[in-house]
Amino acid sequence: MNCCLNISDWIAIFGVLVAIITLIVTWRIAKIIPEKDKLNHRKHIREVVTKLTAEMKSGRNHMCKIIDMDRFEKLYPNNFNRRNRQSHFKAELEGTDIHGVWFTYGLLGVRERKDGSFMTTKRDDDTHTVARSCLLPYDWIIDIDESGDENDTSAIFYCKFKKRKMRFGFYCVQTQDGLLKDKKGFYQDRLPFRSYQYYLVDDVKTSYPQYVEVRGDRDAI
Repeated sequence: MNCCLNISDWIAIFGVLVAIITLIVTWRIAKIIPEKDKLNHRKHIREVVTKLTAEMKSGRNHMCKIIDMDRFEKLYPNNFNRRNRQSHFKAELEGTDIHGVWFTYGLLGVRERKDGSFMTTKRDDDTHTVARSCLLPYDWIIDIDESGDENDTSAIFYCKFKKRKMRFGFYCVQTQDGLLKDKKGFYQDRLPFRSYQYYLVDDVKTSYPQYVEVRGDRDAI
């Protein structure tokens, strides 16, 4: 058995090695480009939010509109905050961090437990009030319209509502004639927020938010 390789064999091996190296380089370049686009997108979002928060300090409304792009064409601007059919809702812009954009979305009444955590309850004179702070990741934001649209001058965040959860209860369906009808059964809740944190709003002892652990928030899917 002759184990010696002739020149044509070496050329073939060299060609295979070049092809493998080219494939690896192409894959690395293809991976770098989306990462660069992702960083540029993150930078753009941060710049826009910085501009918006500066305008809000000068008197602009803090409320922003968050639109579900999967329902934008069919439902917007109707179906505001309808069960399982909402195309958009409003939340108060807070600012950004390394993970995304933070919004305040709702106030909750809570009671303090023995372990120091808080449980949601109906608000009355004996309860504390917390604000629900919600994180919208950068890569879930498609674009921002700073000036709003023909329906509202609030800044608009066009997003993918990726956070979804199955629930049982009343939900809304759209009939063939375009009307909305309430039904009861299983439905899928949709929100664009990846995580939540809560801070006390009735604590005047500190000038910064006092974050606390809250349990029982059914709307934080």
